[in-house]
Amino acid sequence: MKISVNQRRLLNILYTNSRITNIELGEILQKSRQTVWQYLKKLNLNGAGFEKIQIHNPNREDNRIFFVEIKTNPEEPEIITKLSSIFATKSIDGIIGTTSLMVKFQVRTSEEFRAVLRKIDSIIAKSRFQFYHVIDILNVFKEAGHVFSENLEETFHTIRLSNKLISQTDFPYKWYIQLIPKILTEYNEIAENFLAPKDQIIDLYRTGQEFGLLAVVRTQSKEKYSAMIQDLYSTGKFQDSHTIFVLDERLPSTFKPFRI
Repeated sequence: MKISVNQRRLLNILYTNSRITNIELGEILQKSRQTVWQYLKKLNLNGAGFEKIQIHNPNREDNRIFFVEIKTNPEEPEIITKLSSIFATKSIDGIIGTTSLMVKFQVRTSEEFRAVLRKIDSIIAKSRFQFYHVIDILNVFKEAGHVFSENLEETFHTIRLSNKLISQTDFPYKWYIQLIPKILTEYNEIAENFLAPKDQIIDLYRTGQEFGLLAVVRTQSKEKYSAMIQDLYSTGKFQDSHTIFVLDERLPSTFKPFRI
């Protein structure tokens, strides 16, 4: 299905505010409510195109995000199935590198964190390599393409795009990049004033790793990602970086889908 200009505009509006009504959408698009309904029906692909969600301020005390890099192989597809069944799983990406999966989890308490780790232990114990690495998130600068205010009660009403729609957006390529600045005391300044404003950066975190900044990046092409990296280094602010390319997204994702 080819997505029309008006459907692109509609998805961008829903990304910004998924609570908007069909009547309001029609007024913005200058289309009837019935036409808007037809757009939504075609885009939703029998319920598998996108879903409306809300994201609470990720820096709340009752929120904890962490990533797990897992080493596995294609002969163990059951690992992905089991990881998908964990209540806290938010994304599963097949990646290139020494590990083959990058999985994002979100929990509310230390008890939930330990419960998830026990489930991961149980899953990985039955794998060939029996290896995983936890990346703990200390602070969130940007989440789902949105920079949250200092109001911890802020909620972002948006949409989550299915794999079928992701491939048709203007940002089908996904990357993870870990960065270390030349001056370690500038972590926050660089994250807030230089990295977070970039449209290509969807998620931005401070981690406990040597490369203390972790960003999720989406681009239109590999060339666009290369240009972004060159732009980062041209500032003279970064000592080193490590890039991970996502081969396969297994779960829906949230980001502004089109440039228009």
